[in-house]
Amino acid sequence: MTLSSASEVFKQAVAENEAYIAGETQAVAIKWAAAADGLEVNDADGEAFAFTTVKA
Repeated sequence: MTLSSASEVFKQAVAENEAYIAGETQAVAIKWAAAADGLEVNDADGEAFAFTTVKA
């Protein structure tokens, strides 16, 4: 899974829950992208983020 967000709140939430998120999404790894180019943009309680997944 690749994530992108300018929100420090979102980044902190992911960092604190990385193992849970990876387990629930079956992600092998969670990586951060510098920009949201080409990623699907979403909103989590007012915190913008973008993501993409790749089937292994």
